[in-house]
Amino acid sequence: MVTYKGATIGCHIPDFIVEGLIVVELKAVRSIEPVFVAQALTYLRVTKLEVALVINFNVEALKFGVKRVVKEILRASAPPRPMSES
Repeated sequence: MVTYKGATIGCHIPDFIVEGLIVVELKAVRSIEPVFVAQALTYLRVTKLEVALVINFNVEALKFGVKRVVKEILRASAPPRPMSES
């Protein structure tokens, strides 16, 4: 459930959550579009998990239809990397 100021404004449910660790989204589409990756990132944010798999079954071999999505975690203790001069 997505809530705002105590009111439910939407219901987003991942297809599967495996072992409480990985969000799995199943698709049967021409290709994995950026919107599907964004959807997986949203699920990671609301579930507080770090890894998702977007699996597309509309491919010749399943290994070509798996996209791993990892939520980037910003750590306060890690200093920002300096930009290299060109």
